[in-house]
Amino acid sequence: ASVATTPEGLVVDVTYAGSADAPVNAGTYAVAATVNDPNYEGSSSETLTIGKATASVVLGDLAQAYDGSAKTASATTTPEGLAIELTYDGSSTAPAGVGTYAVAATVNDANYEGTASGSLVIGKGTVSIVLGDLAQTYDGSPRLASVTTTPEGLTVNLTYNGNAEAPTGAGFYDVVATVDDANYAGSARDTLVIGKATVLVTLADLAATYDGTAKTASVTTDPSGLDVSLTYDGSSAAPTNAGSYVVAASVNDPNYEGSASETLIIAKAAAEVVLGGLSQTYDGSAKVATAATTPAGLGVALSYNGADDAPVNAGTYEVTATIDDLNYRGTAGGSLTIGKAEASIVLGDLTQTYDGSAKAATATTTPGGLDVAWTYDDSSTVPVNAGSYEVGAVVDDLNYVGSAAGTLVIGKAAANVVLGG
Repeated sequence: ASVATTPEGLVVDVTYAGSADAPVNAGTYAVAATVNDPNYEGSSSETLTIGKATASVVLGDLAQAYDGSAKTASATTTPEGLAIELTYDGSSTAPAGVGTYAVAATVNDANYEGTASGSLVIGKGTVSIVLGDLAQTYDGSPRLASVTTTPEGLTVNLTYNGNAEAPTGAGFYDVVATVDDANYAGSARDTLVIGKATVLVTLADLAATYDGTAKTASVTTDPSGLDVSLTYDGSSAAPTNAGSYVVAASVNDPNYEGSASETLIIAKAAAEVVLGGLSQTYDGSAKVATAATTPAGLGVALSYNGADDAPVNAGTYEVTATIDDLNYRGTAGGSLTIGKAEASIVLGDLTQTYDGSAKAATATTTPGGLDVAWTYDDSSTVPVNAGSYEVGAVVDDLNYVGSAAGTLVIGKAAANVVLGG
């Protein structure tokens, strides 16, 4: 403190709270001043007040993330290193939970004073989310994705294509997982694939007989009642004609898949064949049997003793008739008889004269040139001697039949008679 005396310039002893040393620190001090002079005396007392200096305070670490531990703001002072008292919403206890807290910082120092305020924001902690069970198969029940969090055990809300309900049907679903927690935030996104369930497909009614109507295979599924598309040799139209057809069955359902392949056989229907024209006569042309079918008009392949060509010559032939048709089958057998044609014979040279040589009759045939077998009085030997002979002429030919009869007369030859004596 400063001292002034009257008269001026006197020596004065000053004490501060009883000490001769002038104080430095802030505070209130009793000041006593006493004149120290041989000729003067006097004293005075007052109070010296040293006020605290103003310090600046800057708050830091006001944005932090929740991790379960208490979160304290930091404070720096000018001058450095001053003690600071912090309160959070009026409490000296540092908060741990997510939220916004009013922070008050007050310098706690003998010589300095200062304050600062701000807001400590503890944000939600970041969570690691892993989605699982993203490939499943339809079974009629809701298909839930699984979710794990780090830290564990947090509540997570799931949506599937934006819906909270887990899907049932086969398909692709956009899964969004969002943490629902007071202190943690996080999300993840992935795709849930519900595959179609495999179905057992069984084809039946694979053997049918042609009757002019379309023949469809039947199909059953397990589970039952599913829609199934059928194709026959690649066509959706069921076949009518006899034959073998590859049947492909494919399940047509949003939630199931399955297929099967078998062969549908439509057998030819039985048809009746009746042979006709089995008795004919040789005329030099091929003789064809006839065949009537029920139903009428079916193609028929004929063979004669196993050959396709119809026979010409007289004889008996085994005929086989086989239906040649896309949708019908049937056979019949019989015998075709081609009878020999009638030929006429005119006998000649029936009157001859004995001359010692065999005398044969002659024959003219129509048609000409046919071979003839002869008998004379039932003998094949041509007669020589004079006499009357019953002549039989029979056509000897593969394709002709005919005969004639007559009498061959060999007259006696004239002889010269000379009488003598």
